Amino acid sequence: RQQGVVTAQPSEQNCKNGGGSGADNGAHPRPDDDEGGEAEEGCCCSVYCCRMVCWFFCCPPIPSRIVAKQAFLPPNPPAYEIDEADGELKIRVEVEGSSPVSMVTVQQAQRHGATVSVYRIPNGPRKVLAAHLVKNPAARYTLLLSHGNAVDIGQLLPYMLDLSERVGCSIFTYDYSGYGLSSGVAREANQYRDVAVAYRYLIGPLSVPPTRVVFYGMSIGSSPSVHLAAKLCKLRDRAESRPVRSAQLDPPPAAVVLHSPVASGIRVLRPACTLTICCDPFQNLHKVQRITLPTLVIHGERDDVVPVAHGKMLHASLPNAVHPLWLPKANHNNIEAYKQYYDRLRAFFAEVQARQLAEASLQEPVVTQPATQPVAAPDPAPPTAAAQH
Repeated sequence: RQQGVVTAQPSEQNCKNGGGSGADNGAHPRPDDDEGGEAEEGCCCSVYCCRMVCWFFCCPPIPSRIVAKQAFLPPNPPAYEIDEADGELKIRVEVEGSSPVSMVTVQQAQRHGATVSVYRIPNGPRKVLAAHLVKNPAARYTLLLSHGNAVDIGQLLPYMLDLSERVGCSIFTYDYSGYGLSSGVAREANQYRDVAVAYRYLIGPLSVPPTRVVFYGMSIGSSPSVHLAAKLCKLRDRAESRPVRSAQLDPPPAAVVLHSPVASGIRVLRPACTLTICCDPFQNLHKVQRITLPTLVIHGERDDVVPVAHGKMLHASLPNAVHPLWLPKANHNNIEAYKQYYDRLRAFFAEVQARQLAEASLQEPVVTQPATQPVAAPDPAPPTAAAQH
């Protein structure tokens, strides 16, 4: 995909003069007339290939910039709008038999008592993070959902409404920097900052307890979910030895779900790679070893985008992994079409709740009753005068 890239084709005159750039004009002899067509075609192809290689790897030659160009594909235009007057979210959908694109309000998409709220979260100087919350009034847990690539929160809304209804949870999701209406540039480092800002907003202004939050990472969204979960677990373990600083830390969530996760960026291109190098992006395989929370891995065995081997490697490296879900016929984009997916999520939430109740019962202080002393019997009263007679 070459979105936003303007590739200039070399002119016919430049090709005849020996190249597409001004520095090469006149540097090469003009080909004969009978070979002119082949020379021009080869010249154009060479110049085009050289420019594309330079754009990918030399403009600028920084690993994070190269990863950003190849890994992040934000939808353009965004699939939603926000009405500034009343904060109403509008979703862009395809309508058959009428205009190709129309707008549908969130109120028309709501069903079964779920409500959708829209937020613009401050994310640095003059930057905002677009987010929305699908709230199920009967839900115990709220998913902090980090979505996959090439989608935004507008395209995810129908899926979120269905998931909230069928699993019985609330869902809070956000757009990465450079996606949708979130400002900024799509980069791996910005992803890590975005998920931290969204989590702090969820447990802060939205008043959702951390023990009721579950991180949910889809595909490339597994990277920010794993990063933040590993960081919070590491800080919590470190704070146990220094209780003075524990009040300054964000507590970790209740659990983590990894949906078609990525083990690392290089392993997507080279599945046989067994080493983690410094320039490898999305190093989930290294970070999951620090996640001590209950973690569920879901992956389709026919996934041709992120092979199921990624999910199995992550599951084997998790210290507190629960029974995974491998779907034999599912691919990268249709896991939610299977009933087993919703059944496993409901069962997982029940497992997390049972663990929390068991831990709470162990932490309750045991009240011991003081030992009772035997009460001495009172001395018998002296006999009265009438009794003596």
